[in-house]
Formats: sequence, C-alpha cells, structure tokens
Amino acid sequence: MNKTFSVGDICQVRIEKLIYGGNGLARVNERVVFVPNAAPEDLVEIRITEIERNFLRAEIVEIVEPSPTRRKPPCQYAEKCGGCQLQQIDYKTQLAVKADFIRDALSRIAHINWPSPIEVKHSQEFGYRSRAQFKIDRNSSPLQIGFYKADSHEVCDVDSCPILTPNLNNALQTLRSNQEEIATSKIPYSKIEVASGDNSATTKPYLSPFSDRVISQNVGKVRYKYSAGCFFQVNSLLLETLVETVLSGRSGNIAVDLYAGVGLFALHLAGRYKQVLATEVDQEAASWAVENIKSNRLQNIEFSSLSAERWLSQFTHPKRRAKIKINPELVVLDPPRAGASKKVLDSLVEIAPKEIVYVSCEPPTLARDLNHLINNGYRLETITGIDLFPQSYHIETVATLKSSSIF
Repeated sequence: MNKTFSVGDICQVRIEKLIYGGNGLARVNERVVFVPNAAPEDLVEIRITEIERNFLRAEIVEIVEPSPTRRKPPCQYAEKCGGCQLQQIDYKTQLAVKADFIRDALSRIAHINWPSPIEVKHSQEFGYRSRAQFKIDRNSSPLQIGFYKADSHEVCDVDSCPILTPNLNNALQTLRSNQEEIATSKIPYSKIEVASGDNSATTKPYLSPFSDRVISQNVGKVRYKYSAGCFFQVNSLLLETLVETVLSGRSGNIAVDLYAGVGLFALHLAGRYKQVLATEVDQEAASWAVENIKSNRLQNIEFSSLSAERWLSQFTHPKRRAKIKINPELVVLDPPRAGASKKVLDSLVEIAPKEIVYVSCEPPTLARDLNHLINNGYRLETITGIDLFPQSYHIETVATLKSSSIF
C-alpha cells in the first residue's frame, strides 16, 4: 500500500545495499530511501529528513539489528566529519561494496553485464593519504582547522586524522601550532592544500613553518617532483600498483598519455615505448612534468601543455590530418572526475589506437565513456579497481579496451 510521507516520520527498514555516494539503500512502502552511515543488512529505525518525487532521504534513529559487517568507526570524528562515508563497515566489506559500485555503473550506464569478478587491489586501510585540503574557520578563536562536516560548510575541528600519513598528520600539527601566521595574514585563508612526499610536507599557499616548497616522491625507479597545488594521486602506498596495472607488461613503438599531470604514467611508459607523446593543460603541472622528464634523463618523451581536445585535433582536423599522422599502439587517459569530453572520445576513435587504458576515479562517468568507445569499435577487455581511497566511497578504476579490428 502506498503511503504519503512527511518529514519527521519514523519507520523501520532493512538496508539492502550501499550505493555509490556511500548511502544505504532501503525501501519503505515501495519507496526508495537513502540512509547515510548505514551498513548492508542493517535493520534500522529511521527518521525521514527529505522527500523527493522518486525517493526519500532519512537518518538513523536507532540500529535495531546491526549488520555482521558493521563496526565501531575507528576515527573519533567519524560521526561529525564528512571526509569518510564507510568507516562503519569492515574493510573487507568496503572492498566488496566498491566492486559492486563499478559493476552497477557498468550495467546501469554502459549496459555491460561484466561476467567476471572485479578485483579491487588494496593496501592498508589507514595512514595512506599523502594529500589533503584542510578547511579553516577564521571566525573562531582558536582557529578551527580540519574538514567540512557532512553536507555542510561548517568546519569539523580535527586534531589528527587516521587516514593521513604520519607526515601529513605532522603537517596538521604544524598548522595548529602556528595559527598566528594564518590568522593575521592578508590572504583570506579558508582552505590550505597540504601534500607530503617521501620525507617532507609543504602547503599551498606556502607557509613559513614548512621548510620545503617542493615535494619529492619515488615511484619505482622514477623520481617525481611537484608542488602542493599540483594534482598527484593521494595514496602513497598504491602508486606502484596503479602504475603496474596501467603498464601491465605493455611495450611498443608509440604511446600517448592524455591528462598527463606531472608525468606519473608518461615517465614509466618511456621505459617501455620508443616514443611517448604526452599532454597536460594545467600549466603548473606541465612545467613539473618537463622538469621530471629532464631530471630523470628521459629523451623519448615529447610533452605538450595543450588540452587533450586541442592536442588531438592536430591529428583529426581535416586541414591538418593529411600532414600530421599518428599510429599509437596505446593511449592512456586519466581525466578529471567529469570524464573525457565527447570530442576527446571521438578523436580517439578516429586515430584508432590498438589499445586504450582508461583510468578513472568516477565509475559513472567511466561507464558513460566506455559505452561511447564500445559503440564505436572497441571491446572492454579488463576492469580492475584500485582502492586509493579507503573509508570513502571513492574508487579508482582501470579499464582496458582493445580495437575490435584486431580480433
């Protein structure tokens, strides 16, 4: 029987599963309800907090019958801080849930019923994060420094965070003990980027208590340098695993690296391919990539600071493609969360690499882009999760596609 619900109504539901975003999914009187801080199979009493046309939102009032996968969150701030969504379930279940996130996106968006288990590679679940953006409430005294509370721009003051590396927790303590520079600065700090490498940490904007402005990080035999404001993968413990998954024994003549950042993949590809062509539109990251190529003494990388769209257009534009040709065996792309543009995907189809390795931190946009490539002559060969973000709902995915013409 259908029921009209009101905000504040109390009811009891069984959590069916977790969905991408971290909420539990349940049903009450045939209506879908989303419940944060839930675990699969929880029996919970909930209070309706929001009513939409096709679904409800609710909060847990009481855990009537806890799931066997439920645990007490290890972090003292878990119920306030919005940084983590999955601390209430054990890590083995987190990995299984994230495999389901990938599988669901493939099925729902790309219409791919992946027949095999999806491996999620992982390392330790805490002490992994080497980059963070600390939020600052300048209207408090002492300053509140930490992360936003869930669904809020109110700062949750954090003394230490269990997912941060020791270097980054030390950096947090340095910020907390040097508040005067932040409080009296003419720069209106509301957030500070902090990143750590092998031995040190630094910030953007730069603050004087930090001795270094440049971060150094070894990944296998390659050494990278970059600044706190540059994108670099957050999980220092899985960088080699990520690179190895992308390379996966590949080698050849020409490889292309789109959205190349500071050169994480391009520099490793240079050891496997005779020529590597790479591009990154962010000027700060591109300048560090050039520096990293030089400092690692690599002679076979041609690096550009164009957008992926513009860089690819030199090979696909009708007036240029007759003069400039490219025949890569491999294209690696690691676009931002929004995924690759249709223009990039169409260009990839036109230059027709034998193989595409797509690295994504957003399963829904990955599935959307895979659907486009599959509908234009590619076949999905492998799909692998890498848990760069334990305790959160985020999951890195590496998808390999091959041109159907080579089968």
